[in-house]
Amino acid sequence: MPTKKDTTETIYFKPDGFGTLRQITKDAKTQNDTITYEDDREWESKQSFGQKAKPRGSNRFIAQEPHQEYQCDLFFWPKPRSSELQRTRATWRGEQKIWSKHTNALIIVDISTKFTQVVPLKVLRP
Repeated sequence: MPTKKDTTETIYFKPDGFGTLRQITKDAKTQNDTITYEDDREWESKQSFGQKAKPRGSNRFIAQEPHQEYQCDLFFWPKPRSSELQRTRATWRGEQKIWSKHTNALIIVDISTKFTQVVPLKVLRP
Protein backbone atom coordinates (compact mmCIF):
# COMPACT_ATOMS: atom_id res chain seq x y z
CA MET A 1 0.00 0.00 0.00
CA PRO A 2 1.42 3.44 -0.96
CA THR A 3 2.26 5.92 1.78
CA LYS A 4 0.20 9.05 2.45
CA LYS A 5 2.90 11.15 0.79
CA ASP A 6 2.90 9.00 -2.36
CA THR A 7 -0.89 9.10 -2.59
CA THR A 8 -0.98 12.91 -2.21
CA GLU A 9 1.76 13.37 -4.81
CA THR A 10 -0.03 11.07 -7.24
CA ILE A 11 -3.27 13.02 -6.87
CA TYR A 12 -1.58 16.44 -7.04
CA PHE A 13 0.65 15.79 -10.05
CA LYS A 14 -1.86 13.95 -12.24
CA PRO A 15 -3.06 15.85 -15.36
CA ASP A 16 -6.28 17.11 -13.76
CA GLY A 17 -4.59 17.78 -10.40
CA PHE A 18 -3.01 21.03 -9.16
CA GLY A 19 -6.23 21.90 -7.34
CA THR A 20 -6.88 23.30 -3.91
CA LEU A 21 -5.71 21.46 -0.83
CA ARG A 22 -9.30 20.54 0.08
CA GLN A 23 -9.84 19.02 -3.36
CA ILE A 24 -6.58 17.07 -3.14
CA THR A 25 -7.60 15.70 0.28
CA LYS A 26 -11.04 14.75 -1.03
CA ASP A 27 -9.55 12.92 -4.03
CA ALA A 28 -6.83 11.27 -1.94
CA LYS A 29 -9.42 9.91 0.53
CA THR A 30 -10.89 7.85 -2.29
CA GLN A 31 -7.58 5.94 -2.46
CA ASN A 32 -6.54 6.02 1.20
CA ASP A 33 -9.06 6.64 4.00
CA THR A 34 -6.39 7.54 6.56
CA ILE A 35 -5.31 10.76 4.81
CA THR A 36 -6.41 13.96 6.56
CA TYR A 37 -6.33 17.62 5.62
CA GLU A 38 -3.48 18.16 8.09
CA ASP A 39 -1.42 15.46 6.33
CA ASP A 40 -1.84 17.25 3.02
CA ARG A 41 -1.07 20.62 4.60
CA GLU A 42 2.12 19.22 6.05
CA TRP A 43 3.04 17.74 2.65
CA GLU A 44 2.41 21.09 0.92
CA SER A 45 4.51 23.04 3.44
CA LYS A 46 7.54 20.88 2.58
CA GLN A 47 7.25 21.50 -1.16
CA SER A 48 9.53 23.92 -2.99
CA PHE A 49 6.80 25.24 -5.32
CA GLY A 50 4.24 27.92 -4.59
CA GLN A 51 4.53 31.48 -3.37
CA LYS A 52 6.49 31.58 -0.14
CA ALA A 53 6.66 35.37 0.21
CA LYS A 54 5.31 38.44 -1.52
CA PRO A 55 7.46 39.32 -4.56
CA ARG A 56 9.80 42.23 -4.01
CA GLY A 57 8.74 45.57 -5.43
CA SER A 58 5.05 44.75 -5.80
CA ASN A 59 3.69 46.66 -2.84
CA ARG A 60 0.75 48.97 -3.41
CA PHE A 61 0.80 52.64 -2.63
CA ILE A 62 -2.42 54.50 -1.98
CA ALA A 63 -2.10 58.26 -2.01
CA GLN A 64 -3.62 59.98 1.01
CA GLU A 65 -3.95 63.40 -0.63
CA PRO A 66 -3.72 65.05 -4.08
CA HIS A 67 -0.28 65.85 -5.53
CA GLN A 68 1.35 63.17 -3.38
CA GLU A 69 2.08 60.59 -6.11
CA TYR A 70 2.09 60.77 -9.92
CA GLN A 71 2.32 58.23 -12.69
CA CYS A 72 3.79 59.23 -16.02
CA ASP A 73 4.48 57.63 -19.37
CA LEU A 74 5.23 58.52 -22.97
CA PHE A 75 2.23 58.82 -25.25
CA PHE A 76 2.42 58.54 -29.05
CA TRP A 77 -0.15 60.06 -31.40
CA PRO A 78 -0.48 58.80 -34.94
CA LYS A 79 1.34 60.92 -37.48
CA PRO A 80 -0.80 63.43 -39.37
CA ARG A 81 -2.10 62.54 -42.80
CA SER A 82 0.62 63.01 -45.35
CA SER A 83 -1.38 64.25 -48.32
CA GLU A 84 -4.28 66.59 -48.91
CA LEU A 85 -6.23 63.70 -50.46
CA GLN A 86 -5.91 61.64 -47.26
CA ARG A 87 -7.09 64.60 -45.20
CA THR A 88 -10.08 65.07 -47.52
CA ARG A 89 -11.05 61.38 -47.28
CA ALA A 90 -10.75 61.54 -43.49
CA THR A 91 -13.13 64.50 -43.51
CA TRP A 92 -15.58 62.55 -45.70
CA ARG A 93 -15.64 59.78 -43.10
CA GLY A 94 -16.38 62.31 -40.38
CA GLU A 95 -12.98 62.10 -38.71
CA GLN A 96 -12.36 65.38 -36.96
CA LYS A 97 -8.64 65.51 -36.24
CA ILE A 98 -6.55 68.34 -34.94
CA TRP A 99 -3.47 68.24 -37.09
CA SER A 100 -0.37 68.81 -35.03
CA LYS A 101 3.31 68.60 -35.83
CA HIS A 102 3.89 67.04 -32.38
CA THR A 103 3.40 63.27 -32.36
CA ASN A 104 4.94 62.53 -28.94
CA ALA A 105 3.71 63.57 -25.53
CA LEU A 106 4.20 62.95 -21.85
CA ILE A 107 1.06 61.88 -19.99
CA ILE A 108 0.97 62.51 -16.24
CA VAL A 109 -1.75 61.21 -13.87
CA ASP A 110 -2.29 62.20 -10.23
CA ILE A 111 -3.19 58.81 -8.71
CA SER A 112 -5.29 60.34 -5.94
CA THR A 113 -7.63 62.51 -8.03
CA LYS A 114 -7.07 60.82 -11.43
CA PHE A 115 -6.43 64.29 -12.88
CA THR A 116 -4.58 63.80 -16.15
CA GLN A 117 -2.41 66.16 -18.14
CA VAL A 118 -0.77 65.63 -21.52
CA VAL A 119 2.34 67.68 -22.37
CA PRO A 120 3.33 67.67 -26.07
CA LEU A 121 7.02 67.06 -26.75
CA LYS A 122 8.70 68.73 -29.71
CA VAL A 123 11.55 66.22 -29.98
CA LEU A 124 11.94 62.81 -28.44
CA ARG A 125 15.59 62.21 -27.59
CA PRO A 126 16.98 59.37 -25.46
